[in-house]
Amino acid sequence: MGDNQIEKLYFGFLLLLPIVFSTSIIDPVLIPRQILLTFFLLAIIMVLIWQKKAILFPFKTPLFLAITVFLTLNFIALFTSNIAGESHAVLSKLAVLFTFFLLTTLLLYNNLIRLNQLIVAVIVFGVISLFFSFFDIINKAQQGQHLLRKIEVIKGTSANKNLLSSILFLCLPFYFTGLQQGKTMRFLSIGAILSTLFVLITVRTRVVLLACFIFFTLLICYKIKEHFTIKKRYFLISGISVLLLLFGSYKFYLENKIANLKSSSTDITQQYLYRLSDSKTLESRILFWENSMQMAKENPLLGVGLGNWQILFPKYGLNRFDDYATANGESTLQRPHNDFIWILCETGILGLLAYLMIFGAIFYQLYSLIKSTTDSKEKWKFFFILSTLIGYLVIAFFDFPYERIEHQVIVMLLLAIVASAYCKSVAYTTKNYKSWLWLLLVPIGYSFLVSFYRFNGEQHAVKMYAARANKNWSETIYETQKANHYFYPLDNTSMPLTWYEGIAHFNENRIVESQICFEKAYQLTPYNIQVITNLASTYQANGKIEEAVALYNDALKISKEFDEAKLNLAALYYNKKEFDKAYALINEIKVTSKNPKYKLYLVPILNHKINAYLKTATDKVVIENLVKNVTTKEALLQLFFDAKKKNMAFETYLAQAKFK
Repeated sequence: MGDNQIEKLYFGFLLLLPIVFSTSIIDPVLIPRQILLTFFLLAIIMVLIWQKKAILFPFKTPLFLAITVFLTLNFIALFTSNIAGESHAVLSKLAVLFTFFLLTTLLLYNNLIRLNQLIVAVIVFGVISLFFSFFDIINKAQQGQHLLRKIEVIKGTSANKNLLSSILFLCLPFYFTGLQQGKTMRFLSIGAILSTLFVLITVRTRVVLLACFIFFTLLICYKIKEHFTIKKRYFLISGISVLLLLFGSYKFYLENKIANLKSSSTDITQQYLYRLSDSKTLESRILFWENSMQMAKENPLLGVGLGNWQILFPKYGLNRFDDYATANGESTLQRPHNDFIWILCETGILGLLAYLMIFGAIFYQLYSLIKSTTDSKEKWKFFFILSTLIGYLVIAFFDFPYERIEHQVIVMLLLAIVASAYCKSVAYTTKNYKSWLWLLLVPIGYSFLVSFYRFNGEQHAVKMYAARANKNWSETIYETQKANHYFYPLDNTSMPLTWYEGIAHFNENRIVESQICFEKAYQLTPYNIQVITNLASTYQANGKIEEAVALYNDALKISKEFDEAKLNLAALYYNKKEFDKAYALINEIKVTSKNPKYKLYLVPILNHKINAYLKTATDKVVIENLVKNVTTKEALLQLFFDAKKKNMAFETYLAQAKFK
């Protein structure tokens, strides 16, 4: 019999989890849900301390050993970090999430909460998430948009559509377990399963669709195994045959069909299939992973420190990225879109092995429970969890559910259900840990401290963005200084807050103050090409020419397509009267550059180039044509662009140019 007060707290928490957010901060859901989880854990601990109930549990198991090792290695990674504030953000989340897992496991083991009540609470959580998903779909339809177009707006109360898809997938085992309960829950669960599949197909998150395929395939295979006596080797042979059949069908029939699909087609079905099969996202993620593996090779044992992947990623080069925003530092990366590589980079091989050990221990416990349980409903419950966790690991290989509070809460619930059931099934020696509950206030207090300052920082960062957009530089400086804190040194795009302050000072012509801010930003993010280039600009303005040139070249080593660094360095060479170097640099920039300085700087450099040509030219007709027709900057630019279009050197084209 469960404790009614504790069960109500769990129900209330899971009811609020999908609807808690704040529009006053950058990420409206991440920190608010961490704060909610922290308050919830505090309430549970206070109730347990007040009730003085015995808390029995056998902690000396491989699972808890793996968790202890993993958390210890994450704690050590705090001290290998370049930016401790970002490390505290990660560690504080892990601290409350594993506290949640521990408490839930203890409560289930000691029968202080009933599993059926927990399942109902998660089903309600899932239904609320589905409600907001359908709200987005209906809102989109009312605006006259097709169901399968502009699907990025369908995100419910998650940060994006991919995270919505993965959280809906994680609710599936609870819906299927709900089918084993009363009439009302069966009806609700059937509706939730069908609605989930509809949303997942609509939103088209490929890795989640793959996870669903694995989930349902495993369920079908298990159902067949349960009803028919099939030897394992025949079952394995059949499975391999089906996979080969699917692969053959793709290779000899579907591959050509997919290759002929066009994104511009007016056929909605063809557009859907094209986007489903488009490999551009995967190609970019492979680039993330390749850079990340270089990072891991340089820091194999303990990693680069929690939260520091985002700082070191540019070090390994942005030259292979076709995306203009990434190559020019306008779009920065915060994660590799692979939780395992992320953990490997930040905590080293030991941290990754410990993390994998946690799931290894859980899979072993699930195997033991499925094998030893005689009750059919119990077997299916554990098999639902097993299939979901396998699907979750597939999702984690291509996305970042590890970062999100709601995803990890559901995963921790699944792990707690397994761990508590396994410990009940095995004769372990237990000990009363009632007096140890006070120790759990440490991670809770830690989470409060970190999340409070980061919430405050994000609030001021939002105001800072608005002030910067309005070119209110004094307000930008004020809000930046308010936002900047030990626990919040970078904004959510991995830019140091001191960089924004430096930009404001520079625009107010306070070059010395700007340089000081940029130097602080450079210490935090030495491989951020925007930071490097802005620091170089202040050095250039302060007469430190050699230092400026070195920094511009450092930025171009990271990203050879970085237009801002090329333009600034070209201007520097032009002012030094090194005109050939200036032209060589600006000539490397694509004529499609979005940088507003491009044409502005190009005109004087071309003007010098054409004047130098005229001084050495001997063909009077060519000289007369150029002098007569190239009288405006527009004409000069057009001449250069025409030369580029014909893939000719500018000087060569000048001798052949024809004017209307």
